[in-house]
Amino acid sequence: MVQNHLPEGALDIHTYNWMKNPQSLSNRQYYWKDETTRPRSFLEVFYQDYLASTGWIYFDKLYAEIAKIQEQEAKGEKVVKDDEYLTYLRDMLFSTIEYAYFYSESFLHEQGPFFIR
Repeated sequence: MVQNHLPEGALDIHTYNWMKNPQSLSNRQYYWKDETTRPRSFLEVFYQDYLASTGWIYFDKLYAEIAKIQEQEAKGEKVVKDDEYLTYLRDMLFSTIEYAYFYSESFLHEQGPFFIR
């Protein structure tokens, strides 16, 4: 944005700034299950762990809130819901998934056809 002389916040989209650091955890090579196959990137090996520790937390909370609302409706009770909280959970879930997608795209760009999603 600075290079294109755009004011901060001019783009209402998620972006990912890829900074190459050969010593980072993301650039280290890991073996997948056994050492007979080629070493793999951080994201190839730990992607599910990343999602479980980020996006799925929001998913679980959002699911619980929706289930609570549906239970109240089914019992004929007055439905109490916090729209701001529900919106926050939804936005955080989608932001995490979107971030994970762009993160994986950077690995795909870097490693080409050898990258395993």
